[in-house]
Amino acid sequence: TPYPRVHGYASVNGVGYVGGLRGMARGTPGKWQILSRSAVRQVEQVGDSIWVLYGSGAVDENELRLARRTYDVLAGAAKRQWTSCLSSRGDTVYFGGLGGWAEKTPKRLVEHYPKEMDGQVVTAICAIGDTVWLGTQNGLFRVRGDSVVRFGLGAGLPDPWVTSLVEDYGQVLAGLADGGLVRVRDKVATEPCPTKKVLRLAWWPNGKVIDAEGKTYPFMSLVVGGLDGTWVRNHDRTWRQIDGREATCLTVLGRSLYLGTPQGLREIRG
Repeated sequence: TPYPRVHGYASVNGVGYVGGLRGMARGTPGKWQILSRSAVRQVEQVGDSIWVLYGSGAVDENELRLARRTYDVLAGAAKRQWTSCLSSRGDTVYFGGLGGWAEKTPKRLVEHYPKEMDGQVVTAICAIGDTVWLGTQNGLFRVRGDSVVRFGLGAGLPDPWVTSLVEDYGQVLAGLADGGLVRVRDKVATEPCPTKKVLRLAWWPNGKVIDAEGKTYPFMSLVVGGLDGTWVRNHDRTWRQIDGREATCLTVLGRSLYLGTPQGLREIRG
């Protein structure tokens, strides 16, 4: 990579997009073009578009098919322009921010700021059906229509700081800064986890399973990236460590897992 400490990665038509503490670059190993020197917090790939969240809270959209780059997408379009985290579902991009979130489809931008979340900074966001889950440093919030429910220490959350969220069969898995992994729908249930200090979560299609009728399906392994290493959950629900360094990003593209570390980026093929 053009610099160490990678915070996000995307790839379209063989061209990589690397974001990190020292900026954003495009290219291939040994042939990098620097796009920006501003620190990058996150990179999200949605189809042929690359969304880049900078340390300043600004978000750029790079539409590769049209060779068009839109700077600071929310500026002038949203009441609250500062973004703290990104996620996507289909062609919708979710922007977590201060006191709520915004959703951008190809046709419109909608903002949501529930009064229950006043003053809360969204650290992770995940949409599942008609429910939006919002992680903060003060618990996990579930928003469904006009209903807002907070899960905190009193609800069984081992640690209130939520660092990452992924869907799991209609439920949400939440990684915690110092509490491992929990599963939440209506209640909080702790999950076995090889680290207490979770930073990133991802699903990785790195194997196959055969059902009773002989049909073959891709097996999705849960990947947990922590402050003290990265682990993959096997088919028998045991864990296998694949790296012993801090996980600065996890990106799954096809059957490849891209693991960011303070020293660079690893590609691990399933």
